Amino acid sequence: SELKAQKRIVELLEKSSSQQKAVDEAESQVRAMRLNTTELELKVQDLESKHQSSQIKGFDEKERADRMHEDMERLRLEVDRHKSRADGAEKERDAHMEAGKRHEEELKRKTAEIGEHLSRIERQAKDVNALREELRQRGGDVRQHEE
Repeated sequence: SELKAQKRIVELLEKSSSQQKAVDEAESQVRAMRLNTTELELKVQDLESKHQSSQIKGFDEKERADRMHEDMERLRLEVDRHKSRADGAEKERDAHMEAGKRHEEELKRKTAEIGEHLSRIERQAKDVNALREELRQRGGDVRQHEE
């Protein structure tokens, strides 16, 4: 009878030990997930900071693009004025034609720059949205594991 009781005590101690081990492992996993979540949150903060910086740069680039657009309009008007004056004399016409070509080339180059800036801003916005979604999903996974 005493032997059975001691055997039962040993069994209960072993069971308690294995349960404690399982609890310790679960707590360790929770700590690791929290650390991972913290790291991801820091990454997201960093990316949001970069994105914000990118947005500011994008706004600056947009303002620059707007100024370039105004310059292009001004240059277009100037080209038109040059072309209308060129009707007066053959020499003037040749000089104005050269100026018109330069302005058109500058217009094409600036238009290409604007397109590149807008594409880069769009790619960065997509990257930030993907990372936010990943963080949201991982946050849900951690909450499910904690429950």
